[in-house]
Amino acid sequence: MRAAALYIYRRDFDVNTRRWAARHPIITGVSAGSLFYVIESLPYEGHVGTLPFAGAIGLVFLLTALSEKRRRRKLNLPLCSGTDTVRYAGSATASSSPASPPCPVCNG
Repeated sequence: MRAAALYIYRRDFDVNTRRWAARHPIITGVSAGSLFYVIESLPYEGHVGTLPFAGAIGLVFLLTALSEKRRRRKLNLPLCSGTDTVRYAGSATASSSPASPPCPVCNG
């Protein structure tokens, strides 16, 4: 039973990660490129040589996220779950009451 629950969580985590990347392609590309730049420039003194490669990695991630967004629109898959909820201050659980604002992506 527990293995099945972990599989469902892992599958949903993968889907949610792709969904987030499709919703924020520019942030995905910039963060991947900057992470690559930081990791590659730490052991070396010359930071300028790493910059074009970091830009290329960021561009690859940006294009991948844009293609995921295009794929989701083509297949009519939601960019958000439709059950996105807002956590209220002091609340341990998420609440989807009618007072919560709608999701900015799907207006749901």
